[in-house]
Amino acid sequence: MNSIAVDRADKRIGQVWALKNISLEIPSGEIFGVFGRSGSGKSTLLKLIAGLNQPTAGTVVLQSSGSDDPAWLDSQVSIAFQTPGLAPELTVIENLRLFSSLWNTRRKGKMGRTAMFLELLGLSNVRNRRVCKLSDGHKCAAELARAFISDARITAIDGLIERLDHPTRRKTWEYILARKRQGSTFIIATSSAKEALLCDKLAVLSQGRLVFAGKPGELLSAVQNEVVVVESIHGPLINSKLRDRFGAAVTERNGTIEIKSPDADSDAAWVLSELKSDVGCVYLRQPTLDDALDRIEGS
Repeated sequence: MNSIAVDRADKRIGQVWALKNISLEIPSGEIFGVFGRSGSGKSTLLKLIAGLNQPTAGTVVLQSSGSDDPAWLDSQVSIAFQTPGLAPELTVIENLRLFSSLWNTRRKGKMGRTAMFLELLGLSNVRNRRVCKLSDGHKCAAELARAFISDARITAIDGLIERLDHPTRRKTWEYILARKRQGSTFIIATSSAKEALLCDKLAVLSQGRLVFAGKPGELLSAVQNEVVVVESIHGPLINSKLRDRFGAAVTERNGTIEIKSPDADSDAAWVLSELKSDVGCVYLRQPTLDDALDRIEGS
């Protein structure tokens, strides 16, 4: 059982504390999400877990061995970096063959595994293209292929899946779920609520601190109220009027105006009654993990 225990881990980078007092356990055979906004410490935590960096204080232990030796951790965890760690002047297939040899993948299965990941991640048509010439989406897919080809029991993925096109994203999750059923562990750092919702458990980071640990449904329960969504071509005017009425409960997201309120039905009725000539559409939506994070952070 390769569960990972992080115990009171701090990480200082220069004069800044990137992580502070992080304690959590990542069970074997689960999809564990590390969820938070940009700059929250997700990438730093994944590098500690993978043994690429050492904590300034505290420990990260692979419990099957009881070891916090970074070299040991590094040999057990495959990581897909947010900024791809591929050789830019080599082709996609040359990179996969190179990293397959570094992980000492069985020679008999190397060609078959390489072909499988090229197909899985939509890379077959660019297999002979140099990495430096790839699109961003293809670079992300190639980085995932590099991590998957190791066949490590623990795989960490740093913010890549949400950058894939929809068909490749779906196939990637199908592969992850299939590997999970075989006992593999995945640690997925993401700022996407959609990706976080697919994880078995979450650690939520905010400004380098752990603010929640548990199942996604438990995090969603922190926000029980529906959200009023207002669409209008008179955005600035409507925004001003709504802020006069609802204050800080009004936010803008994806080109629409939202009102977070404990009485969404009444608030939607007020908008329709008072601003009907200026709004195009008013509807209610269920809260998301982004809403829950807003609630936790007090924004």
